[in-house]
Amino acid sequence: MSHIMLPERPANKIQPPDMPTNGMYADEAMELLLAEMKQADTNPKQYQVKLFGGGDMFPSQNKRKGIDIGLKNIEAVRAQLKKYGFNSQAEHVGGSGHRYIIFDVWSGHVWVRHHHLPQIEETKPLKKKKAVVHQE
Repeated sequence: MSHIMLPERPANKIQPPDMPTNGMYADEAMELLLAEMKQADTNPKQYQVKLFGGGDMFPSQNKRKGIDIGLKNIEAVRAQLKKYGFNSQAEHVGGSGHRYIIFDVWSGHVWVRHHHLPQIEETKPLKKKKAVVHQE
């Protein structure tokens, strides 16, 4: 199980030689998995891939900035899976909000609870209106 934070390590964030890869980037997480698979003498067809996440956790902020890290993460992970011959058996990706994942390691079952966050429209200042007073 990996929790991807970004599609790849930014060019200005060089990995120190004495610090192990931690899997927060899609490409490095795949490198870690492939190393474990090699050690276990297994191949991609022996694994069940289930992909969750990639939601926009801050829709009101990211809408203004025009970025969608979640979508970029989804694309990066799918590209890595395809590159190494993995097939995704289940997905719940994209949208907005937070996901809570329960993963039963023994059975491989996964339960997802998705808390959707609505898009918040940018507010504009209210125009002042003249008060109308009715007299009788």
